[in-house]
Amino acid sequence: MSFLDHLSPDGITRSFNDAASGYARSEAIVVLYLQRARNAKRIYVEIKGTRAIMVSSYDRNSVLHATCEFQMEVMKLTLEDRRISGKDVSFVEADKMGIKETDAEEVKAIDKVYN
Repeated sequence: MSFLDHLSPDGITRSFNDAASGYARSEAIVVLYLQRARNAKRIYVEIKGTRAIMVSSYDRNSVLHATCEFQMEVMKLTLEDRRISGKDVSFVEADKMGIKETDAEEVKAIDKVYN
């Protein structure tokens, strides 16, 4: 990613921030425990659907440089697959790259689809 000039020079990711200058590499361990609702003692959230699209990172309209329209298309396809409206969604996990232009396009897409 450094050859694409996306790494933060000071090692800090400032997502959705005027001082954004790229992202910092980090490691994480994430556990998502899924269980059938009928077997659960309690339900915190219901996952209605997900979508992953792989595109070339060199294409200006890719995951790294996705336009608002491209991101809206992915979001709308996911909603259509699940037969729900954007107004039915209460939480959206954003990518938050810490790159001003990319973050701005993502925020616009989320606002247009889910508001």
